[in-house]
Amino acid sequence: MSSQAEESITPSGDEHSQISEKLENPAKNDRTLQTESVSPPLNTEPTPAVSDVEPVNNLAQQFAQNYGITPGMSIQAQREQQAVANGLEFACVGRQPVADIWQIYPSRQHKAEAYSLALDIAEQLGLEELVEHIVKEPVDYSFQMKIPDKELEDETRRSIYELLSMLQTHDLTYSDACFLDTALLLGSAEREPKIDDTTLVKIFRLIRLVRHLRAAV
Repeated sequence: MSSQAEESITPSGDEHSQISEKLENPAKNDRTLQTESVSPPLNTEPTPAVSDVEPVNNLAQQFAQNYGITPGMSIQAQREQQAVANGLEFACVGRQPVADIWQIYPSRQHKAEAYSLALDIAEQLGLEELVEHIVKEPVDYSFQMKIPDKELEDETRRSIYELLSMLQTHDLTYSDACFLDTALLLGSAEREPKIDDTTLVKIFRLIRLVRHLRAAV
């Protein structure tokens, strides 16, 4: 009876060797248990599908093409960056900073830009009170020049007044003439031009906008 009991609790040869190995190598045993019990963390963050990314990229591209604005960057920073690239950082000032003379973005409010440019140009010659915002429904910031209370005696002021009258956006079929002489635009070796570089750039930009608006009529 005792021999049967001893036989039942006596480990076999293989079991004896496994127990001995565990007792002799506790560190190895701990590493084995750790390896068996701990799994590497799973990455539970969803991977965006290609179909989800493409519409976002397309929307950003359309926004840039229509408005000239890239999402994720401030409008002011983008304007300054564009002005530097075009050599126009000196003209990136006033109500309507100019960062590009020629570029037209289809979804921008071109009449509002033209109105702000006209105010900036007129202000340099003390004519801003003669720039009249024509209220329409819906508001589009069309402008025209008021008739001055008295004749403009200064030749430069008169030339700029006539130029802005010609470039008014209230009536895009309006036709008139103005006289811009060499002294106003170019100057000479003895005299600086009568208008500064910033005003000249804004005149160029205003002409570009009005040409675009008239072509769309």
